[in-house]
Amino acid sequence: MEVMATESQNSVSGGRSARGGAVRAPERTCAACRKVGPPESMVRWVRGEDGSVVPDLKGSGFGRGSWLHPRVQCLAKLVPALSRSFRAPVTTSPEAAVALLRSAGDKRVRDLLGAARRQRKLALGSAAVEDALGRGLAGLLVVAQDARAAAETPGVRRAVAEGLACAWGSKERLGRIVGRPEVGVVAILDDRLAAALFDAI
Repeated sequence: MEVMATESQNSVSGGRSARGGAVRAPERTCAACRKVGPPESMVRWVRGEDGSVVPDLKGSGFGRGSWLHPRVQCLAKLVPALSRSFRAPVTTSPEAAVALLRSAGDKRVRDLLGAARRQRKLALGSAAVEDALGRGLAGLLVVAQDARAAAETPGVRRAVAEGLACAWGSKERLGRIVGRPEVGVVAILDDRLAAALFDAI
């Protein structure tokens, strides 16, 4: 059971526990390239009884999981890598797996943006985003792919240069999720939600 061992045993030192011992940060091994890294850098896949696999972007779905980098090189080896890891045939093609991954990623982004809206952890529109950036409150910017004017504001350009911005969706689609007809840019005002969104996008 390569992956079960990977999920439960691979770890590195990363801080101190309350007892003074080292806190071990989890790591996973990619079933395709065999490189070790943090779970955030990979996607967990779960196999069904019929041999099909689905991505589990939350990393907590029921069943045995195997991890892969969401890179072209690793996804191209998805079938043999996961078949070896699960010790059972995988019937999902790499093309279907990529489509499933895109769809799951898209849903995850929508869910996280919805959660940020419900928790009132969003700044909406260029003026509010610039204010949040100026006050150091923005953990991540999500810029609509068709929001050229919003992307050219000084704060957004700085955030892009610092790796604190992602492009996703359209103004209309982003607006629909956050309760407006259209919005070109939103700032996520919660570090945990910002990190999860960055990973999903």
